[in-house]
Amino acid sequence: MVRSFYYSWIKRAILLALGIMFCSPFVFGQSDLKGILLNRADSTAVLYATIHLNETDQSTITNENGEFVLSVPDEIKQCTFSITSIGCKTIISYKRTFNDPEKVYIDMIAGSLSEVTVSSITAKEVVEKAIEAIRENYTDSDHYTFAMYHQYQKINNVFRNLVEAQHVVKFDLSRSKHKILADEQFVITDLRRTVHVASPDDLNENNLVNLLTEDPIYYQSTGSLEQKRSSAYTFSFDTAETPGNYVVNYTCKDHSTESHGVLNYNSFDFYGESWETGRLVIDKRSFAIKKVQRSSFRYPRYHYPKNNNIVQPERRYTVEFLKGEMVADYVQYNGKWYLKQLVHQYTNGFYRTIDGHKDHEITDCFEWYAEAISRTIPKELKNSFSKEIAHERYEYDSARWSDI
Repeated sequence: MVRSFYYSWIKRAILLALGIMFCSPFVFGQSDLKGILLNRADSTAVLYATIHLNETDQSTITNENGEFVLSVPDEIKQCTFSITSIGCKTIISYKRTFNDPEKVYIDMIAGSLSEVTVSSITAKEVVEKAIEAIRENYTDSDHYTFAMYHQYQKINNVFRNLVEAQHVVKFDLSRSKHKILADEQFVITDLRRTVHVASPDDLNENNLVNLLTEDPIYYQSTGSLEQKRSSAYTFSFDTAETPGNYVVNYTCKDHSTESHGVLNYNSFDFYGESWETGRLVIDKRSFAIKKVQRSSFRYPRYHYPKNNNIVQPERRYTVEFLKGEMVADYVQYNGKWYLKQLVHQYTNGFYRTIDGHKDHEITDCFEWYAEAISRTIPKELKNSFSKEIAHERYEYDSARWSDI
């Protein structure tokens, strides 16, 4: 039994020795490199610098005394450090001395950082600068835009009265003080319509002509970018700010620029009817307005004075605004910005004048998409432009819908 215990002890000792022999390169083969990063010019410590050891792909940061620690195999005698700090970004080769600490020097030019002046700008100031820059950022040269137009209604949750039109818009532009004014003309090159379903707001005759007056850049006086309105607005920066852009949210609590189908709409005539919120995307460098979003909502207790919401001429309905949305996108071309997309929709409720019962809820939708911008036009279209688009009764041609 003693012999058995003796041989067992010998066996364990041999296995332990073999384990130490084979495992030693891994257990004892690396040690901590304790260093301090110094500026070669004056031997001052470099604080909070990022140090990356390329040989092991390790990174660390120097502390408030410039000290750092890395775990480095003993066989690595030459270290390659990638170092990043305020005023310095460099790669150096360092030969280990195995001292504690290792003194690692880098070249940093004293006073290389120029004085930085930090200036703040409020969301309102950003919007004001963007409005002032409209004349410089957007084209004021006459041009043609080849585009696609969609118009349709959602009548009591059923989509009706779709109109699709390929067309060309001639933008006649001029300057007036701080604004660019537009006078558009149109020519329809292709058009198709679905079966017409009558609705109470038929006589509003809103169409492509009216939609383009929603452009907040060229129709600034009636839109959300009118400078005189800014005092009634509350502005704030959006937390979703994207690189290169200011994103500004705004709110106006006492009126809205949503026309909701009223021709020659003046927001002050409907003061207190609704309120609006919006979102502006503005280029940080040029202060160009790249996108405008507007949402409007009616105050439920608003009373229409003098019954000015009776639908003419039958007078069978009164109309009340419910909500509206508008989005305008702009694209840069040859250094100037152009309207790229304009989408507008609003929802109205229609109530019978005889008993006040709600008969219809109608959402009118209008979509305009630019496809190409040109300074010239084909000869055959030159004499076809008009400032109005005929409001003839809808004509449905099934063959026109066979080709998608």
